[in-house]
Amino acid sequence: AGAIGVGVDRPGTLSVVLGTSGVVFAALPAFARDPQGRVHAFCHAVPEGWHAMGVMLSAAGSLAWLRQLLAAPYDDLLAEAERCPAGVEGALFAPYLSGERTPHADPDARGAFTGLSLRHGRGALVRAVLEGVAYGLRDSLELLRELDIVPEVGRISGGGARSALWTRIVASTLGLPLERTAIEEGAAFGAALLGGVAAGAFADVHEAVSACVHVRETVEPVSDWVGVYRDRLRALPHALSRVAAARQIRRTPHGRSAHMTMRADVPAAHAVAVRRKVTAIPAAVLAAALLAACGSTQSQPKVYTSPAAPGYVMPAGQHFQGRGSKTLGTIVVHKLSKLQWASDGVVFQLRDAAQRIKVRTQEHAGTLTLRPGTYKKVEVLAFGNWLITITPG
Repeated sequence: AGAIGVGVDRPGTLSVVLGTSGVVFAALPAFARDPQGRVHAFCHAVPEGWHAMGVMLSAAGSLAWLRQLLAAPYDDLLAEAERCPAGVEGALFAPYLSGERTPHADPDARGAFTGLSLRHGRGALVRAVLEGVAYGLRDSLELLRELDIVPEVGRISGGGARSALWTRIVASTLGLPLERTAIEEGAAFGAALLGGVAAGAFADVHEAVSACVHVRETVEPVSDWVGVYRDRLRALPHALSRVAAARQIRRTPHGRSAHMTMRADVPAAHAVAVRRKVTAIPAAVLAAALLAACGSTQSQPKVYTSPAAPGYVMPAGQHFQGRGSKTLGTIVVHKLSKLQWASDGVVFQLRDAAQRIKVRTQEHAGTLTLRPGTYKKVEVLAFGNWLITITPG
């Protein structure tokens, strides 16, 4: 339905979705599949039709994750990113924050920043995320081309497509003009069109699309960026191969590392998947570094006391970090405070003295306001790395 809502009812036009996840979708003239299963082939919403699509799990979700860590408005972050050059002077973000589907099909894939230097600031991190997601979408496009799909144009939708900068980056990375449709709610609008066909308002899906889906704007690739991204795509496998965090690991029967090897069965843009076991910079440590870069972890008055387990209170007395499920103990908040967390995947909850759950969240990152009082049980039920920071509210 989402593809119908942006007018992708026949071959020639791609649907490019920049939602929490990212999708590159193409209608097929006939059924075709990737022998390695790196892209999905299903029935289209058009009767007797087929489609193929590549899906990445963290597209606009990657930007949302970074924005929460940086605690800044999207507009400010995107404005800073726009002042950075294409290619971000070598900085790279691998957008595998929650595993990956296309092209790796690896639930243990993990994200990483590489190529950072003292020259890189907050805007550079944001632009690296925008470009890293675009490279991931290019992975899907290259796999679709292996199925003899020859796209002429893309129709872009999703929350991330509201950013003019990100749309230009994606257009330049894919090497395709991207069109915005008059109605942005692609999935809901597509479902309405299909309902109209079922009710007899239109003879078929093609008539519904022709009558109702209209292009309001075309975003062309930026000529100065196209070459930069083309060169970057060629260089990415070499750049990532230098980072142990961005390598595939083979395990011995006892679960230890036998050796690491590059993935050779995926496109060049992201030729390696990041395994949790060999993360060079754990997610919690990376989160701490990002918070520190924004001033969130600078010396501040202590706002709580806690008899948390040894090893889980950072020297500054304001950070808890660890891996896996932990019960941290009691937090006594003396004044209005802000609690921030970031994780690979976590259920985080606080209980009061009567063991009633006062706060519970399942998000990967976020912020809570803690009012003065005692939280008798602080529980982190997680399968990965996590970081908790408490600062004055």
